[in-house]
Amino acid sequence: PNITNICFDGQRTCTVFLTQIVCPRGIPATLFGMALPVVVTLSFEDVEGHPDLMKVARHEEHWTAQGVVDALLPMVARDWYDRLVRVTLGQMLAAAGHVLRSANETALLLSTRAREIEDGVRRLDEQR
Repeated sequence: PNITNICFDGQRTCTVFLTQIVCPRGIPATLFGMALPVVVTLSFEDVEGHPDLMKVARHEEHWTAQGVVDALLPMVARDWYDRLVRVTLGQMLAAAGHVLRSANETALLLSTRAREIEDGVRRLDEQR
């Protein structure tokens, strides 16, 4: 891997930004290698009996969908991912938001009307 940046908080967490070269087994990385941007988070803990030493307690790797798409299809990825996937998902989420808003407004209207009907029925019963 090629390390791009290392950020250490001075206490117990270190974040490493790197580019990992991934390729199928049996095929040399020079022939078919994908460069994936990866964010690695390392959490440390003290070693018992050695106050000056620390060991890795947790190791997390994070790959982004955009990084995978860029690695698989570098030429097409920008246009395809940005114009098709992001726009389509954005429109789908916006439509889902509109549906939820409409459902909430309808439920509020129905409950308001139900209260009005109950009040009307109660008034009629009182008049009788």
